[in-house]
Amino acid sequence: MSPLIIYEKKFRLESKGWIAYRCPNCEKVQPFMCADNVRTEHLYYVLDVTEKKVGEVLTCGFCLMSLSLEKGTTIKVDPDWTPEDGLQVLADRTNPELGRIETDSGRTDAERRAVMRAVCAAASTLTTEAGPGMGLGALAGAGLGTLVGWGFHATGWSGYPQEDMFKPMVIAGAVGLALGALVGAWLWGRRRTRKLMRKVLREFMERHDLDPEKLWNAYCADSEGIQKIAPVLEAMRSERSSDSFDG
Repeated sequence: MSPLIIYEKKFRLESKGWIAYRCPNCEKVQPFMCADNVRTEHLYYVLDVTEKKVGEVLTCGFCLMSLSLEKGTTIKVDPDWTPEDGLQVLADRTNPELGRIETDSGRTDAERRAVMRAVCAAASTLTTEAGPGMGLGALAGAGLGTLVGWGFHATGWSGYPQEDMFKPMVIAGAVGLALGALVGAWLWGRRRTRKLMRKVLREFMERHDLDPEKLWNAYCADSEGIQKIAPVLEAMRSERSSDSFDG
């Protein structure tokens, strides 16, 4: 029997430091975390682990958007920089071509939209378990379909003899079961996705002290590509208004 040979390839990020870089998502200069993108290959029973740097990854410190740089791209990073040093210090050390950086404390609408795009992107990569919704929908659909089948037969619209009541009820119940399962899975998935989006957005809001009303205003000014976050924003605005009223 020939031996089983298994090939494994993985990628990992090795942190290097910080660099000032213009974020296309935030539309302004932000501090970026820089990391080497290292590819690890292992051919079990034949070759030992081999590692190779295949590029670098920059991650925006505000919206967490990542940019991939090809191997050979020359950049300068600062491993010792901290946010307390200020963005201008980071720019002077790592990317002096940026010149003088505007360091106003207020957040722009572009940054708020960048956060919303990041939330939508995170939600698109999350998988939700639709099984419970599918099961509940199937039960509800089967029950409703059976009842509709009985009603059609009782009024003489089923096309079956009056004494043959079982067939139209079974057919309608089966159709209702299938439709109910589809609708239930969709509704359950949408509910779970919005719940996850809400969690990610709240984390961004707490990290950067973002106000839901200002997020909504930024959304209304330009909602391209972030429409699915609207129900989440509206719910959070309603909660804020309710809390203010109760207070």
